[in-house]
Amino acid sequence: MALLSKNKIIFFFTLALFQHILAQNKEWLVVSSNINFKIKNAGIYVSGVFSGLQAHIQFDSSKSFDNKIEASISVNTLSTGNSMRDKHLKKEDYFFTEKHPTISLVSTALSKQASGTYKGFFMLSIKDTHRLIPILFSFYERDKKAVFSSHFTLNRLDYGIGSSSLILSNEVSVWVELNCIPK
Repeated sequence: MALLSKNKIIFFFTLALFQHILAQNKEWLVVSSNINFKIKNAGIYVSGVFSGLQAHIQFDSSKSFDNKIEASISVNTLSTGNSMRDKHLKKEDYFFTEKHPTISLVSTALSKQASGTYKGFFMLSIKDTHRLIPILFSFYERDKKAVFSSHFTLNRLDYGIGSSSLILSNEVSVWVELNCIPK
């Protein structure tokens, strides 16, 4: 009888260990990133970039649970190719980098779509505003490398970036590409 209970303990311990190993997701290290945006200003498209993305990514494409993406960028890295415009965008009426130096994005749920792409719900924090937004993205893994990529639009007024304007569009297009390796 004691032997039977000892075997049960070993069995349940082994089962718990196996489930723990299966539940762990791959961790990815971002080796390069491209974060680009475009907005229409006075009838002309103005584009820019952010650099220096920091991220913590636990993602396994074979799983539909327990995946997590957290990322942030320094707003001071914003560049539109025009230093006067960049300086203005960092002031209080736009990004107010003195008080709000980072933009962050944290996943709350990620799921694979029938098309093979993924849909994530992310808490996007810009300035004092935190909004849950859906973002579609693709994920490709090959030869121990992975690429996450996405394109989405935001309304700048939702985040207190500038004010209503006849010449500056409210809609901002954003493209993100992350090149990763296993951590």
